[in-house]
Amino acid sequence: MEERYKVITSLSNTVIKETLKIKKRLYKRSKTLLIEGPHLIESAIFSPFAQIRRIFLVETFMATVKFKKLLPFLSDIEKILVTSDVLYTLADTESPQGIVAVVNYDSKKLEELEVNSDFLVVLCDGIQDPGNLGTIIRASAAYDAKAVVVLPNTCDPFNPKTLRSTAGGIFQIPIVFADYEQILSFLHTYHIPLFVATVGAEKLIFEIDFTHSLAVAFGNEVRGVNRILQRASLDAFKIPISERIESLNVAMAASICLYEIYRQRYANKT
Repeated sequence: MEERYKVITSLSNTVIKETLKIKKRLYKRSKTLLIEGPHLIESAIFSPFAQIRRIFLVETFMATVKFKKLLPFLSDIEKILVTSDVLYTLADTESPQGIVAVVNYDSKKLEELEVNSDFLVVLCDGIQDPGNLGTIIRASAAYDAKAVVVLPNTCDPFNPKTLRSTAGGIFQIPIVFADYEQILSFLHTYHIPLFVATVGAEKLIFEIDFTHSLAVAFGNEVRGVNRILQRASLDAFKIPISERIESLNVAMAASICLYEIYRQRYANKT
């Protein structure tokens, strides 16, 4: 028997109004977020940290191969058919892909993280650009970090632009919110050394041994890593670059650093 979907055609509908509040992130650091597009939704389906609550889609998307691929995994999820105008209002992009989902995200606490001999946690300290934060989360997931810690004055990791920049990576790695006292106490308790990436460091990244458990901090696009973290760090390092270029974007620098950590650990296992 073919499933019948609820239909909503009006922006004044209560469900749509509540969903727009989620889109506007009126409840900062809320565990409920809005995602769009089949790729992000597929990532959420298979995530240990996310649960899809509701799907909005337009009729034209129902006929696509992408929807038919997702459908077997959406059997117990409420699906609402909406008009193009309603979907366009719910979506954040200029050219919506035909499907939007409301997702509950289970952000973790520091004490819930499992610390082992190759533990790696990434600290995002005051990063303001959503694209930068999203790329760092994506790289952290790609290079086997165990968590990303969002420190004070960092932008919202659940901002729509941040979510898109993670390319689904946010659903593959725990996101933890903490202040400086909490993260430093956690690192001290588990004897995890902290390293900071900064252009003013004397040591090059290749001179640091990353084969043990550690935390690495990446700072604000202008001011860099907070002095609180710099004073608490075991060491600082920089990435050597050509004199023709003044500096690297923080997301690019973080990706290079996380790759080097991964490379050292992988080489150590072979």
